[in-house]
Amino acid sequence: MSHTGPVAIADSTRSTRIALAACLLFGLVMRLLFTITLPGTSGDSATYEALAWNLASHFEYSTSPEPPYRASFDRTPGYPVFMAAIFSLAGHSQVAVRVAQALLDTLTVFVIYLLARRACRIASPVLAPGLAAVLPFTAIYAAYLLSEALATFASAVTLLIAIAALGSDRWSRFLATGLCLGILVLIRPDFALLPVAAVFYFAITLSTARRRTLLPIALISIGCLARAFTLGFAHGTRTYPNATVVSGPMRPSNGIVSPSRTQRSTPRANDCAC
Repeated sequence: MSHTGPVAIADSTRSTRIALAACLLFGLVMRLLFTITLPGTSGDSATYEALAWNLASHFEYSTSPEPPYRASFDRTPGYPVFMAAIFSLAGHSQVAVRVAQALLDTLTVFVIYLLARRACRIASPVLAPGLAAVLPFTAIYAAYLLSEALATFASAVTLLIAIAALGSDRWSRFLATGLCLGILVLIRPDFALLPVAAVFYFAITLSTARRRTLLPIALISIGCLARAFTLGFAHGTRTYPNATVVSGPMRPSNGIVSPSRTQRSTPRANDCAC
């Protein structure tokens, strides 16, 4: 005899929970195995680690190995702050960062389940988190000292809050969306255009009466973009004070012709040990 009504719903809910728990467990085990067997670094990892350790041990945002700790504009502070929080609890441990990222990336799988449950009407909402749990191309980043795992989690949470804001009249949810977008920009500058896209999307999809709730997210988005561009400009002026920006066929990949070694090593009168 087939179950119908509340019994069928209860069976479906129970099976969904079991499947979700299996996805989370498998995803966590796979990510922890990656951290053990395939720990990795890249050129950016050393910079992130230096910034994080100086933040945790000296409260200075700098890559300098010893005093004076000159302020650094090489990277936005989102990921170094995340690493610094782990260093302050577990000491200068790369393993602790990788384990924390494995846990965070597994939590991303759960957030994807919440997103699928909001969007899903027919298919099981476990399919999306199942794919996210087993996909090795994203899970491998938990084993690297890079910002990808943190940025993926933050973007998933931002999307979840933005969807909740679209279905609500509470301006605080739009404010929370803007704050999350700001955090994304501080983690990875690649997301700098996402706030602009979000504002345009909300402006098109919301009714006229509700467009007044765009003000908080619009203001925060402008602030995030201004902050990101300020960081980039400061980095360029401090690192290449005598550089020339060029264009055309001879333009290098970053658009900057670095000064000579003599110019770069000569201290400037307005330099300060920040």
